[in-house]
Amino acid sequence: DLYLFSKAAFFIGDTSGIVQLYNLFSNPVIGVNSITLTHNTNDLRGWIDAMEATTPERDLMIFDKFYDKRNDRYLTFRDMLEYETEGYGATYLSPAPHMFSLYEKLEIVPIKNTSEEIFEVTKEMWERLNGIAEYTAEDIELQNKFLNIKREYEGRGNIFRPYRIGRDFLRKNKWLLDG
Repeated sequence: DLYLFSKAAFFIGDTSGIVQLYNLFSNPVIGVNSITLTHNTNDLRGWIDAMEATTPERDLMIFDKFYDKRNDRYLTFRDMLEYETEGYGATYLSPAPHMFSLYEKLEIVPIKNTSEEIFEVTKEMWERLNGIAEYTAEDIELQNKFLNIKREYEGRGNIFRPYRIGRDFLRKNKWLLDG
């Protein structure tokens, strides 16, 4: 594993522990099927190094979408952040298991990234590494909308990893920025 991490152009993975190995080599990372937007400040023991190593200039992220069965709709980023920052207090020890438990209780189900979404963010990373990635004015506006949402929720007991959301993921899921 260490040899592959040292030689790989970039890493594609979910929120499992193996992604932490990229810190050793500062290789670009594509985070897929990410389940939370933030981490609780009471649980930084295992995350602080990963967050410091992540940069929006180098790394890309795409997220699970969450479907609320009770209300027959998908959660927006603001909805997710309300649950992450207000929905359960600041005492949980690990973000993922607690969020899944809360979402299960509320009948909110995760929808994993599609192969198309993963392909598109992989293509974007390849373009970035080869200096040919292009971002439109709309792409910049969508990223800025997300940054503004982040700013609304900073300082509520959670911190954001510094990442850039995949270009095509945001283009196709603009509704995540609503609310």
